[in-house]
Amino acid sequence: MMKLGFIRHGVTGWNELGKMQGQTDIPLNQEGKEQAKALATRLASESWDAIFSSDLLRAKETASIIAQTLDIVHVEDPRLRERKSGRIEGTTEEERIRQWGKEWRKIDHGIETNKAVQDRVKEFMNEVASCFEIQNILIVSHGITVGLTLKYLMPYHFVDTHLDNASLTCIQWINSEWACPVYNCTIHLKKRDTHDGLIGDMEGVAL
Repeated sequence: MMKLGFIRHGVTGWNELGKMQGQTDIPLNQEGKEQAKALATRLASESWDAIFSSDLLRAKETASIIAQTLDIVHVEDPRLRERKSGRIEGTTEEERIRQWGKEWRKIDHGIETNKAVQDRVKEFMNEVASCFEIQNILIVSHGITVGLTLKYLMPYHFVDTHLDNASLTCIQWINSEWACPVYNCTIHLKKRDTHDGLIGDMEGVAL
């Protein structure tokens, strides 16, 4: 039974500023590195065979921290990159509205299509699926890319997605279909007080 663990990279300076990152190569900030360490500690109690990541810094740094903790192989793949966002990369929502107006989404900014993102991820997934010896695989990518991948794999479950930085989403191949026992789980990042712990438990499991 194959299990895939999708991870959105840790936080970056541009995440905190609300800037569209796309394929601009932004590294993790210190908080992002700490998030990756926290997630690695959580994953160390589970069984994972390999970790694949986007070759963009924020994803491969997240994956590298996890790989070192789990002592598993780490492979970079450009097909796992975030969607290319054209000329809106590096801008905030406020800046986009100021420059192109509230209807800026209706303008062609050279943004990679959803289909193009899904096609390159499908190609990657097909290669991974053909490797029968590897059963439990971690994939570190980006919010839009992971979301579009989930919609492709489980269209009957995912109409829309929201993925937090350093979150974990697990899907398993059971009875000839994908099931999602864990979605956007950030329990490993929660504060230790009781109230936050209860919220984390509720947010960590879905579907």
